[in-house]
Amino acid sequence: MSVIWIALAVGEKGKTQWICAGLLVVSSIVLIMRAVKKPSAEEQVEAMDERNQMINLKSKSRTYDIMNVLDVVLMMIFIVLGKYWDISAVSFVGIGIVGVVAFLAQSITYSYYNEI
Repeated sequence: MSVIWIALAVGEKGKTQWICAGLLVVSSIVLIMRAVKKPSAEEQVEAMDERNQMINLKSKSRTYDIMNVLDVVLMMIFIVLGKYWDISAVSFVGIGIVGVVAFLAQSITYSYYNEI
């Protein structure tokens, strides 16, 4: 994603694209570092805990149900807005927003099932 922003920023005179590209590059590096890091013994035991596994399964299941509806609704909204404003980039922004909504839905369902 950051490569696309950098490619768009090359032809622009403003700094907004460069700032977005830089933020995307930094967040990508942080996420890769977190993924490569080996979990501690306590984190491994907690990940294997049956209660935590059940909470993860329930929250992912509920998130999937919620996102099935929200994805279709958001896609339709952004397709209509893109056609109304005659801007194809609105559809691409909508795809990014769908990803953010998916993350929020999973966070909310996880915290709900974690409290039960």
